[in-house]
Amino acid sequence: MFFNNNINEKNIFNRTCLTIFEKLGSFLYGISTRILRVCHPEWKARIWSNRELRKFGDLFCGDIINVSGWDDGDKEGNFYCDYFPNKSSYVISNILGARGLTGAENEIYLDLSKELPKELFKQYDVVFNHTVLEHIFDIFKAVENLCNLSRDIIILIVPFIQEVHWEPGSYFDYWRPTNFALEQLFSKNGFEILYFSHNDNPAFDVYFFCIASCQPQKWEKIFPPSKKITVINAPGNAKYQYGRPDWLIKKIKSLLS
Repeated sequence: MFFNNNINEKNIFNRTCLTIFEKLGSFLYGISTRILRVCHPEWKARIWSNRELRKFGDLFCGDIINVSGWDDGDKEGNFYCDYFPNKSSYVISNILGARGLTGAENEIYLDLSKELPKELFKQYDVVFNHTVLEHIFDIFKAVENLCNLSRDIIILIVPFIQEVHWEPGSYFDYWRPTNFALEQLFSKNGFEILYFSHNDNPAFDVYFFCIASCQPQKWEKIFPPSKKITVINAPGNAKYQYGRPDWLIKKIKSLLS
């Protein structure tokens, strides 16, 4: 009986300690996240992806389309059309519904989930698509259409770690493709990824930024082979290993077991 009482007391103590550490871990995570967001605003997914685009925008010329680009705003007070100073023409496509057609002169209607109109096949040198694919259930058709629009380059930004977001009656949220998925989706349509990056961090959403081409040999000297992704530098490490209290809680559980 005495032995059983000791076990019960130990179990109660362990559960109490674990509860305290879980609450403490969540509190510290919240505080540290706020501090990191203040100290590193450049980690914010939209700001980061805009900076990535600015690095390469002047490389591209010809006819450019911002697919499902709404009002073309970059959420920093600027417009994406200005990121491409060497463009010959610039078009924005949209669908109906919230954040859809705006009535702009350089706007066309295009639904990536439907068959691409024949007159749009290979009509653009650069196809730009920012955080749209996650909202299209038939992601295979959407990527196929993006590739069929382009004569050369596709610039694609997709969320990898982000809360579910949608607009009832307009669009929903279906996907968070990995780097491997993007590679296969492009390869299936005759494109090769020239450049791939991500803003892995413990405080903000994580985006993937990639540039793909159906003429990769043309860009060999400009885009050297991307850094190979390993278990150590895999997207999500900062967010889920070091940026959350889970790691600390697991350690505590192992000590108390």
